[in-house]
Amino acid sequence: MMKTTRKFIALFLCVSLSFCMGTIPAQAASSIGITSSEILRIFSENGQKYIDGIDPGSTVKSIGDQLSPSLHIEFTDKNDRVLTSSDLVGTGTKIKLYDNDIAIDEATTIVYGDTNGDSVIDALDLLDVKKHLLRTKYLEGVYISAGCVKKDIEISAQDLLALKKHLLNMKKILQQAIPVDLSQKTITAAGSQIKMLGRSEPIGSSMIFDWSYSGFELSTYCEGDVTASITSAQSWFTYGFIQVVIDGVYDINNKIKISGTASYSLASGLSRGYHHIEVRKINEAQYSKAMVNSVTLNGILLTPPPKTIKMEFIGDSITCAEGALGNITQADSQDAYRGYAAITARHFNADANFICASSWGLYRGRIDPSANSVLPKIYDKTSKLRNSDLWDFNSYIADVVVVNLGTNDYYARSSNPFTDDEYKAALKSFNDTIRSKYPRATILYVYGMMLSGMDSLTIAAVNDIKVYDSKVDCVKLPQNNKGLNGHPDLSGHAAAAEGLIAKINEVLAAN
Repeated sequence: MMKTTRKFIALFLCVSLSFCMGTIPAQAASSIGITSSEILRIFSENGQKYIDGIDPGSTVKSIGDQLSPSLHIEFTDKNDRVLTSSDLVGTGTKIKLYDNDIAIDEATTIVYGDTNGDSVIDALDLLDVKKHLLRTKYLEGVYISAGCVKKDIEISAQDLLALKKHLLNMKKILQQAIPVDLSQKTITAAGSQIKMLGRSEPIGSSMIFDWSYSGFELSTYCEGDVTASITSAQSWFTYGFIQVVIDGVYDINNKIKISGTASYSLASGLSRGYHHIEVRKINEAQYSKAMVNSVTLNGILLTPPPKTIKMEFIGDSITCAEGALGNITQADSQDAYRGYAAITARHFNADANFICASSWGLYRGRIDPSANSVLPKIYDKTSKLRNSDLWDFNSYIADVVVVNLGTNDYYARSSNPFTDDEYKAALKSFNDTIRSKYPRATILYVYGMMLSGMDSLTIAAVNDIKVYDSKVDCVKLPQNNKGLNGHPDLSGHAAAAEGLIAKINEVLAAN
């Protein structure tokens, strides 16, 4: 066994993640500062670095998800074979850190109880420890450390007993250098490691999430069930909907109706380990307001993973994904999670703030054709329907802003006429406001998803702005009227997302 006087090192392993062999896809990456106080532990002995805290059966991806995306990292097995993201990490796996193809750091993994490096604790490992104790075949190097499941100086009969108990499911071998407290905890939302998604602010110990696609996410090491206390208040209608996504897997059955204050099951029967839970409100603020009060789980919360870029989507019912689910009631027909804006944001692994409202316009609204129901009037609000504070734009600096307005202006124009110049002036004024908040952002005005009546005017207005603002453009997206009340259905949103993604890729490549 290596020396017991282990020197703990607070160290960040930085990784660059891609789809090539032995690396992790960038969109799956997350970041946790790997120090002696987190799940994984990095320590040094005799000039070599080691990592423990790794559960048996962990994949390259699951370990890579605990490291910070900045430089390139490569996983190799004991035979120096480069591992893919789905390969298992066992004792003796080497993790190498590269900067411009130059190896600058290396650490070797230890999975306690896995004495042959296959990332499984089974009878073969028990036999290895028996042979070592009987001195018929010795374990060597890092595999001795793996056999010291009691974290003692050398392999002993206590380690053999611990392996037997593990195999009999009597007591699992603890991999964490610092034991994780898996007792049940209730964590209030405000001021915690619960990451709010979209514009939010505290109300007491709760955090609001009113806008479409707003919500919260949990990065956690836990087991068993996870619940959340959520309050949903009536707006136009009596209920809202949330979509829960567990470990990146979308399941339509995890769509939950929320009403009043209640405890909702976010996940059940989770295996012990790292988990990521995302909760998104999928209908708009006009249908319901919402706030998360607390989360209850058996484990600990970790630092949520950072996103690659920040996006902001400003729009009307199209951005709310009104009617996307077909000809059913309005409250039931919205699914912002599967709308074009959310699809686009997830493609780029982006944080996304939505500011959108059905029937509202840029210069005139459809139901209220006066200048009251227009997005520029509430753009600086944290919440549309609450008497809330002004939004702190410094807390979220968007890299890309997508504006999808004009449909309701077209409808309002028949009852409350306005000139082309008035509309162009309103668009210019709003663009100047956005630009004042995000001096470096790309601003894209999209049109065409529902009707074409304002297309030429939008193009003309944007062309006028492009004379003095080079980071502004407009994008025509495919029309689709197959959803409720002529809105795009899910296929229309998917097609629109494809077009928008192509344009943003073009912009990012140019920058």
